[in-house]
Amino acid sequence: MTTARPLLLIDVDGVLNPHVRPGSTLGSQYAVHRIAGQDVRLAVAHGEWLHRLARLYDLAWATTWEADANALIGPVIGAPPNLPVIAFTDLDARGWTWKLPAVERFVADRALAWLDDDHGQDAHAWAAARTVPTLLVRPDGYVGWTPREYDELLTFGLP
Repeated sequence: MTTARPLLLIDVDGVLNPHVRPGSTLGSQYAVHRIAGQDVRLAVAHGEWLHRLARLYDLAWATTWEADANALIGPVIGAPPNLPVIAFTDLDARGWTWKLPAVERFVADRALAWLDDDHGQDAHAWAAARTVPTLLVRPDGYVGWTPREYDELLTFGLP
């Protein structure tokens, strides 16, 4: 019997596209792109990281960009193409993490790491109660995904 590889769920805004405080600047690894009528800050290094992590995980988008992540974000950073996308068709007021119901359905009983800047206590309680390995990685939404979180994902995904 083979065990499925863990999933890696990837958010965009606040992770790949850091929020910007007025008067602040981001590191030189970020370039500003005009995408879907808005300024989006992206770093090519993130695409390289995703390719490396794809050796350990099955990747999926978990972002409000939904299918547009494959069409508009992925090509800019050089992410692996045609990743599965979690559809957020229902907004559940059960707790802080509004993505959680759709994520629960998508992941079922698979091990996973979830890279998102907006995990609430409800997501942490859900992760702690799961019977399979579950890692919530929460970058600072104003900094974005850093080498520290990347290393955490590498370590968690190793067999």
